[in-house]
Amino acid sequence: MTREGALRTLLLVAVILIAASTFLAWGSPALYLPWSIRPLGGYILPRWGRYALISFLVRIGAICGWIGYLLLELSDRRVIAYLIIAFSGAITLTSIILFTLTGLKLSIGAYLALVGGCLELISCFLGNVEIEIVWGEEVEEALEES
Repeated sequence: MTREGALRTLLLVAVILIAASTFLAWGSPALYLPWSIRPLGGYILPRWGRYALISFLVRIGAICGWIGYLLLELSDRRVIAYLIIAFSGAITLTSIILFTLTGLKLSIGAYLALVGGCLELISCFLGNVEIEIVWGEEVEEALEES
């Protein structure tokens, strides 16, 4: 697998985690964000105020992540794709911070969004930073002397 393929796989895992987090409980015990599909026995948080904002932010983050991934796969607009992906990661992490400030215990959905947001930012960083190792005559001479 090439470096580019590995980065795209990492990004795909990130956007899948963020999208999956919108369907899972964010708070413990079984507290779901507004507009989530909940199984029996769960409780959906109020649909106004900070919980609605958190739900909106994480969904926008998931949508932007998918848009950035598709732009990276299907077009040559790398700069725009990575900007959208970085925005997605930042907005997802912002939603995690806002949810943490509510004082509720975190659950699996919040942790998945946290990992997904971090992976998005890491893939953006690694996709735009290239390290070049120069091996010239000076290096060979220095190695021969030592």
